[in-house]
Amino acid sequence: FLQLHASRRKGTAAHPSNAGKAAPASASASKSAAKGGAKKEEQASLLEPSLGVLLVDFFRLFGRVINTSQVGIACGGGGHFFQKHDKNGADWSNDERPYMLAVEDPKDPTNDICRSSYNVMRVKSAFDFAYQQLTAPSLPSESLMARILRLGAILVSRKPPSNPRALYAAADSLIANP
Repeated sequence: FLQLHASRRKGTAAHPSNAGKAAPASASASKSAAKGGAKKEEQASLLEPSLGVLLVDFFRLFGRVINTSQVGIACGGGGHFFQKHDKNGADWSNDERPYMLAVEDPKDPTNDICRSSYNVMRVKSAFDFAYQQLTAPSLPSESLMARILRLGAILVSRKPPSNPRALYAAADSLIANP
């Protein structure tokens, strides 16, 4: 997902609803697109260090935005979206179940590794629910992750860490310096 995130991609093909569309043809259109793209990249670069923003974007993209009836996902070459009806001359759409997810096998570009993903709509609904829960208004003291994750009795009964700031600082340094 990080490779497909808007902060890492340039051009219109990065967005699943724009897969297969050409870039603007006129010089004025490309200048205005470059200005808008630069502003979006600047905004995205400010937000990208936040894993929370990436998580919400992931849930929004795969729960609401992506149209699995028309678009498939390829992981090779840094990742991109493709039109299912014309993938290298082949039709990857399933007439009986058009909503099926299509993901190109990185080792064999002719193989759809998700052709039997029959419960993909339940996964998509779960991602949409998580997006709704994480973006809904909340109280400052409320845990947003508790809205989407159910903790078992063992985790609930655990004693919280004695010094959570030190724990978070150690985790932050691991993320910043992998």
